Amino acid sequence: MRGDRGEGFGRLFIEGELDLSAVPSFEVNLRSVEHEGRGLILDLAGVTFTDSSGIHALAGAADRALERGRQLEIVNCPPSVERMFGLTGNQHLLKDASVSELIGNSVGEWTPIALPQEGP
Repeated sequence: MRGDRGEGFGRLFIEGELDLSAVPSFEVNLRSVEHEGRGLILDLAGVTFTDSSGIHALAGAADRALERGRQLEIVNCPPSVERMFGLTGNQHLLKDASVSELIGNSVGEWTPIALPQEGP
């Protein structure tokens, strides 16, 4: 995983498997990119597999963002992972938009964030 911040958003790039063994690392890294601002972007382009615990963790992140009045966008979901969202009834969490569409026409720098955990 890697993360950055910019344009009022935190962004987390999730890579590899997001399953029961990876969820604790995901949760720790997610807290590192959350900040006061407009919201959070979770980029799933690098996810090769997820199970229901991974989907549950992503849905929980969406619920927490909503409770805090923030925007959370899940983007670049591979088809195999998208199927799991559908099977668990969470298809509504996925966005078919690019990061530039989500943040508007703003142009700016994204600052890398040191994440506390590399993997499970």
